[in-house]
Amino acid sequence: MKDQHPLITQCVFADKPPLKVVYKLTLYGERLKLVLEQLCLWALNV
Repeated sequence: MKDQHPLITQCVFADKPPLKVVYKLTLYGERLKLVLEQLCLWALNV
């Protein structure tokens, strides 16, 4: 089972117990991460 979101991808591995869920940033999420890091740096220097 796989669920999509613009920022993160959720992948559920339910083939055997225990259930495992992995979240990963999408390419869009990675690009947004860079912008947010720069915004944080700016905020610390204001």
